[in-house]
Amino acid sequence: MPRYVEGIGIEFKYERIRRLPNGRIIKVRFGGGEIVLEDTVTYGDIEVWEELKLPEGVEALLGVTALEKLGYRVNPRTGKLEKVEFYLLTI
Repeated sequence: MPRYVEGIGIEFKYERIRRLPNGRIIKVRFGGGEIVLEDTVTYGDIEVWEELKLPEGVEALLGVTALEKLGYRVNPRTGKLEKVEFYLLTI
């Protein structure tokens, strides 16, 4: 387990299959925990991809599902985060 996830209070007791950018299939461990971005908090799966090599200075990635739950999206033109409103739909 990488040192930056040790002691954060999440039990990584589940596994699922994921594909690395090079196409290789790996097992990742995950558990549930709080995800905080700026002034917003949500709860979701926290996965540990031990075999994924991140750029220098990057310790974690935040997925699209977590961003959506937090009320953010990535602007595809600028690459920056934007706060979005939540919409309730009725069927």
